[in-house]
Order: sequence, then structure tokens, then C-alpha cells
Amino acid sequence: MIDLIRFSYQRFNEDGELTVGFESKPCSAYGGMWVFNKGLWEAGQRFLQYPLPVDKPVDLSNVGLVHEKNYIQLSAIPLNGMGGIALRVSIAQPFITDGRVGFRYQASMEFSANYEHLTRLGTGLKALSKGDINEFELRLIT
Repeated sequence: MIDLIRFSYQRFNEDGELTVGFESKPCSAYGGMWVFNKGLWEAGQRFLQYPLPVDKPVDLSNVGLVHEKNYIQLSAIPLNGMGGIALRVSIAQPFITDGRVGFRYQASMEFSANYEHLTRLGTGLKALSKGDINEFELRLIT
């Protein structure tokens, strides 16, 4: 089975809208959020780490703002000493109440990945942030 994660980025001056969608046999979802170009580039750099830190997942934290449309969380967690990685994608619709952000309508999927996948992911995120490409796909064969 082939699982697919699609990334696209509409870049403006210092920021842009990152759209992420995933497709797998059980479900599919897509969403977008506003991010800073520099934050997206730095996130790509974090996904290129080898080996991944075991005490803290590598993720898309601090890349932008929670947008009223959707919120995207992408994280990579090492599973074993053999190069296995859990790549988790979550897409949620945020709402703000009493100055606090909450989430509803969340779709989440965890994919089995390896360092080759993370290299393509990190390189792709950096290329999106620089405007070298507008979109890319990450194919995960399970």
C-alpha cells in the first residue's frame, strides 16, 4: 500500500500558506495554515537531523501562527535503533475561547517512515520556504 502526504506552499513576502494533505486507505484529510518562510526553512532543517533526538520529537513548532482555517502538526519520532520513524500528521480546526486556543474536527494519521523519507521531507520544506518549488509529495510504501 502507498501512503501519500502532499505539501504545497503559496509564498508571499515573509510568510505564506502551507497546505498539507494526507491519503491512506483508512482516511484522508487536508488543511492549511499561515507560516513564516524562515520558520518553515528551520523546520526543514530540523527534519534533516541524524540521528533524531530521542527526548523530543522533531516537529513544525514555531513556524507560524494558528490560522482561523486549520492547524497542522507534523512530527517525527524515532522508534528504534534500526532507523524506524513514526511520522505523525494532524490537521485540526482551531477555535479561540476566553483567549485560549482549542481544537475541534481533528484528523490524525501516523505513518511508518525512515531517514530517507525525512531527508526528502526536510529538503522539500526548505525548498518550499525559498520558493524553489510550489509543491511536493512524500510517498510512503507500507
